[in-house]
Amino acid sequence: MDLRIFNCRAQWITMADDDTASPLFRKEFETTRPISKVICKVSGLGSYIISIDGNRIGNAILEPRFSNYSKSVYYNSIELPPLDVGKHAIGVTLGRSRRSMLTRNTWGWHNPPWDTTRQLVVQIDIYYENGTFACIRSDETWKYTYGPVRFDCLYAGEKYDANHEAVGWDSVGFDDSAWNNAIFAREPEGRLVLQESPPIVPIRKIKPTKILMTGKGSKTYEFAENIAGNIVLKAKGSKDSKAVIRYGEKINDDMTVNSEYFNIHSPLQEDTYTFKDDNEIEYCPVFTYKGYQYVEIVSDPHVRIIDVTGLVYHNDIEKRGKFKCSSALANQIHENSIRALLSNLHHTPTDTPIYEKNGWTGDAQLTSLVAMYNFDVNSLYSTWMNDFADSQMPNGEIPPIIPSPNWGYTSSDFGWEAAKPALPAWDAAYFEIINNLHTFYGSDDLIKIHFGNLEKYLEYLSSCADDYIVKTGLGDWLAPNYEDHSGELLQPNENHLSSTAYYYRMSDILSKFATIIGNIEKAAKYEKISKNIKKAFNDKYLDIKTGIYSPGKDLPYRQTPNIMALAFGLVPEQLKFKTVDALVHDIAVTRNGHLWTGIIGTRYILDVLTDNGYSDLAFSLIECTTYPSWGYWLRNGATSLYETWELDTRSRNHHMFGSVDSWFYEYLCGLCPTAPGFASVKIKPYFPTQLSEASASYYTGFGELSVSWVRVKEQIHLSIVIPPATDAIFCNTRKKGEEFKLNPGLHKFTI
Repeated sequence: MDLRIFNCRAQWITMADDDTASPLFRKEFETTRPISKVICKVSGLGSYIISIDGNRIGNAILEPRFSNYSKSVYYNSIELPPLDVGKHAIGVTLGRSRRSMLTRNTWGWHNPPWDTTRQLVVQIDIYYENGTFACIRSDETWKYTYGPVRFDCLYAGEKYDANHEAVGWDSVGFDDSAWNNAIFAREPEGRLVLQESPPIVPIRKIKPTKILMTGKGSKTYEFAENIAGNIVLKAKGSKDSKAVIRYGEKINDDMTVNSEYFNIHSPLQEDTYTFKDDNEIEYCPVFTYKGYQYVEIVSDPHVRIIDVTGLVYHNDIEKRGKFKCSSALANQIHENSIRALLSNLHHTPTDTPIYEKNGWTGDAQLTSLVAMYNFDVNSLYSTWMNDFADSQMPNGEIPPIIPSPNWGYTSSDFGWEAAKPALPAWDAAYFEIINNLHTFYGSDDLIKIHFGNLEKYLEYLSSCADDYIVKTGLGDWLAPNYEDHSGELLQPNENHLSSTAYYYRMSDILSKFATIIGNIEKAAKYEKISKNIKKAFNDKYLDIKTGIYSPGKDLPYRQTPNIMALAFGLVPEQLKFKTVDALVHDIAVTRNGHLWTGIIGTRYILDVLTDNGYSDLAFSLIECTTYPSWGYWLRNGATSLYETWELDTRSRNHHMFGSVDSWFYEYLCGLCPTAPGFASVKIKPYFPTQLSEASASYYTGFGELSVSWVRVKEQIHLSIVIPPATDAIFCNTRKKGEEFKLNPGLHKFTI
């Protein structure tokens, strides 16, 4: 680790003993003259809360971001409020985060391959107005004790005992003579990296809409939406009385919160507050967050609940896009997709904010366009790409959750066996997200930084292939009725088909990347590999008589194999109409107007239908309210998106089926970047007959790009804004082949 970043010889410090409770570190210092600026560089592992003179700095939780600590350790650089001349005190509380989790869990976060010591490094740079400089640094003169947070876990929650509060501990003049001196800690293995991605902060407040009396004498507070975060509890109690706070997405028949989950060997999402006296308290946990729509509070008789307020937490990202249309159902699908995405943005794109909180790569690659059309996620997702590099094995292999505590590798001696071999549809996140970041934000840097790692992965995948067919994978995960599973994997051949399609997709992207960085030889190399994969794919899976792709003989028609072949450009041009016709027939006739896809097929089904002249059929899937559909969830009360099409799903806050949202921007309103960073765009909206109007906007690096259209009888009235320095072409989807240039500025016309 390079501690030269902390150039005043700041040292990593820790505790001489160990305890399950969170340690409090403190240090007093003095400033001698007027100050112009104060910068604090800090890394507290697993996470920290910092205060100066009794005032907490910022409102972020779980800083710094978690990582593969043996490869990268993040620190924050914070500009502190102005300090007066005189004495001051700094206080730091450490939590565990993913660094040193105690609760046993399926993924092995309680037994990771890195050192789990909780430790701290701090340097405060003080710049005086006269040009001189002073530095406060962590060393063995700092004092510590264990504070009121007696236990913390991302999964299990927090236990807070107010009897252990040390009033004024982070202020000047506190008597710390009974506290222990810190000791020097061994430096973490990973390199020290400045965190440039945004912090996790409370974004908004939400009040409960109902209070339900449970069959066990407790109260359950119901909120109007499924969110990720914590609550703020105001209450009064008596000494040593307790309030237990349980969070969940579901309730049992007796109105108690259902938070059962077999992969966490502890009560799930449960905070406990112990009162020290009868004064009113306000409590909000700081080292955990939860997924919830219901909060049950079980308290001792002497406890009186005064107020409960929900806080919504996610990474602090800027809104970039807006969408609305004349369909109330489409608007609600858009809102639920955004809510599901934001509920899973906590330093990495996670799968669920309650059950796993893991960075499942497949979920994230499928919704990465949704994230980018709606928010500025450049630094958030770019930083996550560094986790991919840190997680890659020397042979090129990457796990399906990133970061990983050694779960999901072929060499792992624990975990789910099906997730250990190459999973191309999940591993493709490394390629797809860098590709989308390049398209939306314009920089070649990520491609240059990660090109070698991407090559290494493709070499690994090639070594797993048999004559260009990849025979591992999870397939079209969570198709209706779980048709992709039996035992663990019901349709292994279908999994081979989707994995091989993604093998082609990644090779194709890598050829594109090689061209971008000017390596023509490697561009040709990967183009040749792509052609070989395409031939093998069609030889194995395509029936040239019918134009239908199938993972095996005598299997029923499956939508996803044909969707993937069309979406990835694998279908021979002369057979394309047959492939499309078969897909349309299955949706409209065989399935009676329903999609029948898992997360992979769902990502591309609307795009494929629209590209091939069936925008009305595509929109009918949006407006469908019977199983399986987004509308089916909403009709049954969903306020986010579910993990499966079935209502008895495990998770009610998964974002992977939210890939639909990019279709609203890219197809209904036609916002299509054609050069990196939106330097040029194609405006190509489609106009389903069920829809009377739609509008979308996106703030590019050049300004606002927007399209709105209204149907008036047989005509479409359009209003389009092209930002400065942007080349734009309008493509009329109502008249094949008609297109014309749009200069920067406002354009209003009718087609």
